[in-house]
Amino acid sequence: MLALPEDPNIAAAITAPVGALGCAGKFAWPISERDLATRLHRLTAPLLLVWGRNDKLAPAAHVDEWRAQLSDRRATVVDNCRHIPQFETPQETMAAVSNFLQLE
Repeated sequence: MLALPEDPNIAAAITAPVGALGCAGKFAWPISERDLATRLHRLTAPLLLVWGRNDKLAPAAHVDEWRAQLSDRRATVVDNCRHIPQFETPQETMAAVSNFLQLE
């Protein structure tokens, strides 16, 4: 489900646009300046945060802060990963998602 194609050229072609959008988002939507933390209480469904430890767009420091504000939350911080764990570390991301879904 989250696996990339074996061919590295095809995988790069798939992930490059996502990375470009992430870069654009950094300038168009800085999280800390949009008061996302003040809206987190609206989330009521069980939630899994999968975060890259080296994320520059939304630093991993947000995880503990947001987790404290959410009622049913779990979080996984993935090492050697930036902003797109499902592409950068698909095995670790899939394991976190699978574990979360088994608990629900």
